[in-house]
Amino acid sequence: RHEVQNNFLRMFNERLQQEIQERNKIENELKILTTALEQSADTIVVTDGNGHIIYVNKGFTEITGFTKEEALGKTPRILKSGKHSVEFYKKLWSCITSGHVFKGEFINRKKNGKLYWEEKIITPICSQEDEIDYFVSTGRDVTEKKRIERLREDTERIIRHDMKNPLHGIMGFAELLLENNLSQEQRQMVQYIREAAIELMQMLNNSLDIFKMEEGTYQLEKEPVDIVAVVQNTFAMLSQFAAEKKVTLTFEVTKTLPYVAGSARHLQNMCYNLLKNAIEASLPNQTVRIWLEHNLKTIVLKIWNHLPIPEEIRNRFFERYVTYGKKQGNGLGTYSARLVARAHGGDLGFTTSREDGTTLIATLPVWQE
Repeated sequence: RHEVQNNFLRMFNERLQQEIQERNKIENELKILTTALEQSADTIVVTDGNGHIIYVNKGFTEITGFTKEEALGKTPRILKSGKHSVEFYKKLWSCITSGHVFKGEFINRKKNGKLYWEEKIITPICSQEDEIDYFVSTGRDVTEKKRIERLREDTERIIRHDMKNPLHGIMGFAELLLENNLSQEQRQMVQYIREAAIELMQMLNNSLDIFKMEEGTYQLEKEPVDIVAVVQNTFAMLSQFAAEKKVTLTFEVTKTLPYVAGSARHLQNMCYNLLKNAIEASLPNQTVRIWLEHNLKTIVLKIWNHLPIPEEIRNRFFERYVTYGKKQGNGLGTYSARLVARAHGGDLGFTTSREDGTTLIATLPVWQE
């Protein structure tokens, strides 16, 4: 009997120690989690199922200026700026109360009245009965990012607009000079000036059209375009560049193809940007292949090179200003190329892997009589 009691006490003590260890482990994990939430530079807000704030972290108080005491019990409406419509908030509330995660951008107002941009994710937390108990909101202040983007866009818009007038003047004066008696050497120099001004004007016009495509206001004037000729021209334009990089170019077309419906100028630029990027992404003595396929009502342009797209930019490959490993790269080539493809009613995508390299795939609609 005494031995049974000892065994029972020993088992009880072991179980007690085990539970203490498990509880300490849980408490340590909670402490780490609480510290991480509290010290996060992002705003973290937890509300109950009705939207009343029950927790805010240090990041929230530092960014918004509201103390915890001022925020607790209130709703996130204390940050309302008046810059979003009633419909915006209705869609947000409908989304999260349906159990879905909301991702979006807000213009919020700090306690001092200053506006700021915030990237926000709001996640509903459900009970076992699928009822929403809490909403967890994480946000990041992107005001500076927005300011830089706006400054860049404004600068580009001014450059596009202000450079056109002097270029018209340069072209006009060059044409007047060509009407005079010039020596052969002088005539060649003036023609070079005129052609350079025309080329720069075309670049500005392309830039303006790309801006309209971004804004969704571009109206494509469709014409039948010989896509084979476009690729051949691009091939010729970049042959010297490829030779300097010691990259071999091959263009494959095995049959007569129908025309593409679109703008020859923009398709030329799209093809140029994609092929130039493929050459730049290649190593010496490698090959870049270009070929065209005809699938029902579309023409498919494919450009292949040996190397995979770096994982660091793979998910953002078509975003504006995204580049990797290029000293002179501006991250606009593939971005504008996809805008052009989509403006034509097509699209631009890619496949990439270490084993198979990278293939850029542009689909374009066939010209319909």
